[in-house]
Amino acid sequence: MRIVDLPDNREQADSSPANKAKLNNANKTDRELEFEAWNHVASIDARKEAVEFISNRRGVQQIIFLLRQSEHEHAIWLNNNLSQPDKLRRGLDCRLELFTRLKNQWQRYGSNHHFYQHMQLLPVTGQCIVRAPADDLIRFLECDDAFDVRSPISGIILNESCAVPERDTEKILAANGHDPHENFAKVEARLKKCSHDEFAYFDDFGVAGLGGLIRRHSGVGRTVTIIDSGCDESHPAHQQSITEFKYLDAYGNEKPTHYASDAGCHGTKVQGAIMARPIDNLSLGIEIPFRLRFGVAPGAAAISIKALGGDACREGGTAIQIGRALEYVACRRVGMSSHNSSGIWTGPDICNLSASIVTSPDRTRPKESAACFDRLLDRLQSYGVAVLLASGNGPHHSSRLGTKGVYVGACDSKGKVWDNTLAPYDLLLPGVDVICTQPSLPILGSHLLGEYSGTSFSTATLSGIVAVLSECANRPALEVVEALQVTAKESRQLDLEEAERWLKGS
Repeated sequence: MRIVDLPDNREQADSSPANKAKLNNANKTDRELEFEAWNHVASIDARKEAVEFISNRRGVQQIIFLLRQSEHEHAIWLNNNLSQPDKLRRGLDCRLELFTRLKNQWQRYGSNHHFYQHMQLLPVTGQCIVRAPADDLIRFLECDDAFDVRSPISGIILNESCAVPERDTEKILAANGHDPHENFAKVEARLKKCSHDEFAYFDDFGVAGLGGLIRRHSGVGRTVTIIDSGCDESHPAHQQSITEFKYLDAYGNEKPTHYASDAGCHGTKVQGAIMARPIDNLSLGIEIPFRLRFGVAPGAAAISIKALGGDACREGGTAIQIGRALEYVACRRVGMSSHNSSGIWTGPDICNLSASIVTSPDRTRPKESAACFDRLLDRLQSYGVAVLLASGNGPHHSSRLGTKGVYVGACDSKGKVWDNTLAPYDLLLPGVDVICTQPSLPILGSHLLGEYSGTSFSTATLSGIVAVLSECANRPALEVVEALQVTAKESRQLDLEEAERWLKGS
């Protein structure tokens, strides 16, 4: 305890609120001051939304509690006084202490069914996943004493349903008489027209400067994390491109696996648009012996996270799975890092995520949960990860995860906005009739290539472009994304030549 010397003339002492706070702080330990610098506790509205959400579902439910993070001023102090490893250790220590406090509060205010209750700490992004009976969760959320000024909880993310923007695509196509064999015939005809040049597919793709850029670079040394339904690594175009594969079940738990697989087909399609490797087309069932590049960044490596389940007709998951996947991205970003003279983290710095929150026609998404997802995405970006997300496809009843990150809309090769693109979006890229890899499934005609449209594929194209441009300019992915946004045309379409000049001149 420190002694405070008060002025002799009490009447002339500064009685302003700022001075009173200064005097009060002088009697507090550094540890107390540090915790006071952390942000507010979960709001009453967030708790009400959570109670309503859980009450409508009953049974055993899961929820994510966001643990408190540093305020802006405190973050500046940490940045100026600590190295990155020290900042990381400081943050992990604080979150572990908050997690311990949360467990104690849960035992006091939440449930007596300790054997049935599960709590999991995700320390890098500051998440705590709680699985418990609905009544116990509601009892805890309605207890004001558990959410006082010393509460470790700053926000609540509900375990909402997620789905890929192109959900039900195959079912809709089949209902309209879609023939996968005709789809493959269109792909084969397009490839024949490009047989004069390995890079010809991108010359008329619709992105200014892309043809010249991919002729010089392929994304070597860059790693893209793809959170989706997985990827079929047995596909000829994905051989030895996946450096890591993680499978998360519906509860967010990691399951052991010996090879990369795809729960449906969406993840394989997305990864194909990002980084499919040019191979002999005879391997793809095309009767022409030439190589064609239709993946933007075949030199990049992939970390595939299978966080969405389902089948080729309907792929989806939960917010818990997405949150757990984001934690893994942050862990890999930090775990592969080293503190060097430039003070920049190394590791996977691009995250491709094509998922939206499913909503019913008569219900809107809880606002507080969306705001908390924003903070989760913001935390990922604070580690230097460029988060690229699909803006979503209509007319499904869905909502984007949040507002943080870069949301991508789809257009055709002429720049016309695709009719099903949901606004608003930050950038606009070709996502109509994109050639993608796909698993050899009967519903897809057992063909290895297909032609598809959607904001997922425009987002995949952007991920590949960021990887290639990052290699070209030797700049971090976040700076590349900033350059693309600054130099984008009024229509929000890219101009890669201008972006490259901006990066090399900045």
